Amino acid sequence: PLSNPTAKAEVTAENAYRWSDGKCIFAAGSPFAPVEYNGRTYVPGQGNNVFIFPGVGFGAWLVGATEVADEFFLDAARELASYVTEEELAQGRIYPAIAHLREVSRNVATRTAECAYKMGLATLSPRPDDLLSFVERSMYVPGEYGGEVAGGADFPAERLKYLYVPQLSHNTAFSIDQRRKLHIEGLQPTVVQDITERKVRFEHMLKEEPDAFKKYLLLTQLQAVDLTLFYRVLVDNLPQLMPVVYTPTVGQACLRWDKHKRTHSGMYISYFEHQGRVREVLDNWPFEVDIIVVTDGGRILGLGDLGTNGMGIPIGKIALYVAGGGFHPVHSLPIQLDCGTSNAEYLASEFYLGARQPRIGAEEHAAFLEEFCVAVKDKWPSCLIQFEDFATDRAFAVLSAAQKKYLCFNDDIQGTGAVVLAGFINGMKAQGTELKDSRMIFFGAGSAACGVALQIAQLMAFEGMSVEEARSHIYMFDQKGLLTTTRGDQLPDYNKEFARTDGAPDTSNLVELIKYVKPHALFGLSGAGPLFGQDVIE
Repeated sequence: PLSNPTAKAEVTAENAYRWSDGKCIFAAGSPFAPVEYNGRTYVPGQGNNVFIFPGVGFGAWLVGATEVADEFFLDAARELASYVTEEELAQGRIYPAIAHLREVSRNVATRTAECAYKMGLATLSPRPDDLLSFVERSMYVPGEYGGEVAGGADFPAERLKYLYVPQLSHNTAFSIDQRRKLHIEGLQPTVVQDITERKVRFEHMLKEEPDAFKKYLLLTQLQAVDLTLFYRVLVDNLPQLMPVVYTPTVGQACLRWDKHKRTHSGMYISYFEHQGRVREVLDNWPFEVDIIVVTDGGRILGLGDLGTNGMGIPIGKIALYVAGGGFHPVHSLPIQLDCGTSNAEYLASEFYLGARQPRIGAEEHAAFLEEFCVAVKDKWPSCLIQFEDFATDRAFAVLSAAQKKYLCFNDDIQGTGAVVLAGFINGMKAQGTELKDSRMIFFGAGSAACGVALQIAQLMAFEGMSVEEARSHIYMFDQKGLLTTTRGDQLPDYNKEFARTDGAPDTSNLVELIKYVKPHALFGLSGAGPLFGQDVIE
């Protein structure tokens, strides 16, 4: 059950373990608490993309890769899978703990860099002798406060920038001598505290607040005033705070974005206001940029078209690129493209922050995305672009148009594919099933499901079978039933390669399909859970 947020998961961990009498190997896209059953504690795995995208992105950017190749994700999946020990596999765990995220990201980045050099895509020369050490040295670590960031923006009252610009603020960490020299004496409490003391205070604030969404608001307020402290708190408490800064809490934040926006972060670029001037608008961002996460709000998690309310997604993703992958926060930029929305509620809302216009068509969207990519590459030639939460048809179209021309990837398609592939590798290993013998059913046939299926097929082909034979092991099931060439409807292009041609039944009953296929793995990527009942699990 990989659908987000948690409420959309196809089945809960507790039900999965109970209905399978503790026999299933379970991993979800969102965190689930440990389950007690028959005197044993089961620890659900979390197949979160955060194990993949920070490392792949950082490794590709660090060595100046000319593109983000599909092979990067296959190697990343293998690296992630190898991080799980035999003992953990015996316990039913197929992913490492989130507490190991930075180590995993370091290793994934190293593997990505190695792959880039092997494929002739890396431009960094000479090649570092020890790539692992090079990656580790290059990763941002939120420690003590540093000096002024080069290339900072002008500020109306020059001395106040050290208090009000989050990239530069040291807050009460300024020494008495620094406060005198900067003329900021009397503008804050007289106590001098290092970052550890300030971190402890903020951690205390978080512990006193039981509500996850209110914790999210506290963290966004901190991010808006003190970037160094925000990342020190996040990195030191990653297992506890990742579900707050990203899924599942970020879903609540996006739904309420227009009503609860309190601070500013990133850029909003509008088709209706900035078409033809995107390059000019990018000049308003005052810092150099190494990584961009961009969405058009077309399909936010499992919540649908949220328009500019989707900005919480790139902001959250950037936080994980920094905390989990080593990008520097000053050089990381979340961007929301305003392409209109088909959400009638937002179009009628007095609070909505985007253009009250219907979502633009495919042709206009393609041209706007091309203008955006050209503008980014012109302003920041080595910048990595990660596309996030575009509607399925547009996600595939944008990736296809951009992948070979720009340093970019789509995490919903490629990142999800790699992290699920890693879990699949370990799941089959725990079962004792050879990859070549495995059969699987996908419940859901959107961008994430197709991305996972494509990578599994590529891995099986790498193991020795043809891609066509590998695809024959995959059964895709959407809201109308099993994808076949005979069921009588017009399939999207991205589904056609998985449509059955072998006489499989045109069934819309999942249990019937399970009995027919006898799968070794069931993937829930529908975004519409809970849907797996006891009859499905048993």
